[in-house]
Amino acid sequence: MIWEANRNYDDAYIAYNEAYKLDPNIPRIGEDLIRSAKLARRMDTYKDWKKKFPEVKEDDAWYNRNLGELVVIYQQGWGPRKVPAQNEYRLPALQATPSDTKLVRLNVDGQQAVVSHPIYNVEEAAIQTLKEDYGILVAKRIAALAAKAVLADQMRQKNKLLGDLTFIALNMADRADLRQWSTLPQTIQIIRIPLPPGTYTYNLEGLNITGAPTGEGLEKQEVTIKPGRKEFVVWRSLK
Repeated sequence: MIWEANRNYDDAYIAYNEAYKLDPNIPRIGEDLIRSAKLARRMDTYKDWKKKFPEVKEDDAWYNRNLGELVVIYQQGWGPRKVPAQNEYRLPALQATPSDTKLVRLNVDGQQAVVSHPIYNVEEAAIQTLKEDYGILVAKRIAALAAKAVLADQMRQKNKLLGDLTFIALNMADRADLRQWSTLPQTIQIIRIPLPPGTYTYNLEGLNITGAPTGEGLEKQEVTIKPGRKEFVVWRSLK
């Protein structure tokens, strides 16, 4: 979106294409690929994506240089927290952090209401990454345990009681590594809405899983839209 905002359409297409390779299920990625390919004048590629995503209906507003765009980047909730695993306190596990606010609704000048859609799930990515790393973590713990056993055995050869106490103390001090980026959101969501140039008043309203307001949000915020430009708004919900 930054490439697109700077009118570097070819770079924007390349970035959208790389995003598609990473996760072809990103919501509305078909729209991004079709639009950016056409803006980058990659007409053969544009036609290919049109065939790939026949359900996508092009919007004339995508190519109207007289319109601007309001982009809301919404960081929802908190990512999972590291805790000791239930069956092995030396290993970490990720525990989901509950949140009330799941989506955000944008209302512009009391007329246009648009609800956000997720483009990246930090929680799922973190949990999957930890699962993939478990083999390495287990191997490291086994190596560490073996090193502790050797050290304790060396002490035990001199003093059996001292060696036993050393082994117990070393293992009691061994805990799962719970360091993490604890301020990451649970999901990253987005709203994109084309608008004619002008100054607008907008509200952001947090919604729960059923679509009911949660009390979180922003009220009576102003934004100025310029022709052919994007205005970015970033908001984070914490409940």
